[in-house]
Amino acid sequence: QDLELLKFDSKIATMASQDTPNAQRSLQKERFFLSKKIEETQAAIRQLENNLGFFQHVDSANPMVQEVHKKIDAHNAELTLWKQKMKTLKNKM
Repeated sequence: QDLELLKFDSKIATMASQDTPNAQRSLQKERFFLSKKIEETQAAIRQLENNLGFFQHVDSANPMVQEVHKKIDAHNAELTLWKQKMKTLKNKM
């Protein structure tokens, strides 16, 4: 994640250093992309948590339940990364 954030920070710094209308448009597009990804990831997490509600009487050792928990954890990690990228972008704008 740290490497990913460093690459993103470099990309945004390069875009922000250019003083052209296209650079500002690129930053706006990036912001829109990130906000869309954050919303999609949050929706995926909500859907998986909702699906877990159907398995509330199933043992937590069940492989299917464990897989859903792994997916939720993966999405939460992804969501954290998207939010960090958005924060980086907002700081550069």
